[in-house]
Amino acid sequence: MAFYHIVLPAEKTNLVANPSAELRTTGWAGTQAGTLNRIAGSAQYGAWAFWSTPTASVYSGFIGGTIATGAGTDYTVSFSHIGPVGSSYALFIKNASHIVGFQYPFTSGGTWHRHTYQFSEVSDGNRLLAMRLDDEGLV
Repeated sequence: MAFYHIVLPAEKTNLVANPSAELRTTGWAGTQAGTLNRIAGSAQYGAWAFWSTPTASVYSGFIGGTIATGAGTDYTVSFSHIGPVGSSYALFIKNASHIVGFQYPFTSGGTWHRHTYQFSEVSDGNRLLAMRLDDEGLV
């Protein structure tokens, strides 16, 4: 199990309609039998954090944060994460059916850590942010 808090840096415009768990989980959901909830008192910022419980299923984790992207535009994804020491995860951008653009693998250190990744979009479209436990060796 792990806590997540996804935001963009203050100097950027946040394109995600519901970028945090402060009010609700609208627009976010567990995937492949993984669950996503919001819990109080464990966030790095604010009062609430997303709590994801992945399963052993491929791509188990959570998905949401739909954004409209434009071809040739640079984007920055920034999020805070805490999870069990040594656990491997991957953040990726996908469309309705498959991963597009980039995959950002990282390993949890057991304390809150801020991650920032930049990418250039190659086509117009609606994209989803997705996070999963990476024990499948796919990234």
